[in-house]
Amino acid sequence: QQNIIIGTSCHSIQSALDSYNLTPRGPDYLFVGTCYLTQSHPEKTSLDQLEGPTLPGSIREILYQSFNNDDDRSGNGESKFKPP
Repeated sequence: QQNIIIGTSCHSIQSALDSYNLTPRGPDYLFVGTCYLTQSHPEKTSLDQLEGPTLPGSIREILYQSFNNDDDRSGNGESKFKPP
């Protein structure tokens, strides 16, 4: 088995949840944005079109809550989601 690191980008809480619910496993990391005006997303031309710098923290909190409730624990007491 190869050790492959898989990542994906997301632009909303829902897209982050959808990514982590992929089977057989979700991504190892998420790239969250767009937080700033950038040439990589030229269609976003004003600040109100950006997800903003608060989105990464919001996604982290939602993922932590979603994957760390008592119903989602494996039998060994370890969390399925370990934020950095």
